[in-house]
Order: sequence, then C-alpha cells, then structure tokens
Amino acid sequence: MPGMRFKKGNSFLIESFSDKEKQELFTHLFNYEPWKNLSTGRKKELLSRKGGFARSIVISQHTSISITNHNGKAFTDEENKILKRFGKVFEQTYIRFLIFKKPKRRQVKHKGSGSGRESGPFRWPCTIRMKYMKWFVHFAMNYSG
Repeated sequence: MPGMRFKKGNSFLIESFSDKEKQELFTHLFNYEPWKNLSTGRKKELLSRKGGFARSIVISQHTSISITNHNGKAFTDEENKILKRFGKVFEQTYIRFLIFKKPKRRQVKHKGSGSGRESGPFRWPCTIRMKYMKWFVHFAMNYSG
C-alpha cells in the first residue's frame, strides 16, 4: 500500500499478523528510519514478545491515527468505533489548525487598545498537549458526526 492516496473521506484499516509475520515485519522495519535508530535492547524486546501483532488505523486526508498491540488480538468493535471518532476529531482539529496557521494578508491593529500594537497570525502547536487531552477525549467520545 505504499504511495496509496486517500482522497475522499476517512479510510479504516484493520491489520492482523501472526507471530511469524510480526517477526518478519519488524525485522524488515528495523532497516529503515525511524525504527533503525531504536536501541538493540528495544529491538530485541519487540522481537521477543510472543503473539502476533494487531493494528487498527484511521487514515484521513491530512492525518492518520492508529492503535496497536503485540499479542495479536484484534480490537473490539467498540474500540474501533472510538478510534474512528478520534480519527474524525483529529482530522477536524488539524484542519482547524491549518485555517488558523494561514498568515493574514496584512496585520490588523487592535481596536480600541490605543497601544498601536499589531496582532500577528494565530499560532497553535501541532502537538496535542496533555493538558488538552481530557478535552480532546471528551469531545471524541461525544462526537456524533
């Protein structure tokens, strides 16, 4: 699937690997960035875990989010529903970020401040900080779209 493009809506994928397939996958991944930079100890730990590998992924136009486990047990329908909601919220949040990130064509003076200060474009960090995670989880759990 490398190079695959998702142009319309969200895509949802479920992957499941046997223990042997997981070993082959990780051995392959350890040859490439960022996995090749893992410590030897971490690589051995990942390869020594018995059981398969399961992953559910939501891929949107601008973002993707996934959950994984190293026991090979598929995620439940309820867990996948929550992941899909997170995926929608994450995509909407990123789109909102892109809108605010666009620089204004010209700077606008604060009205009534008399200070002559100018406001610049709104800046918002790309990462979700832990202090916002509670809000993010609440929003995702209550999202009905």
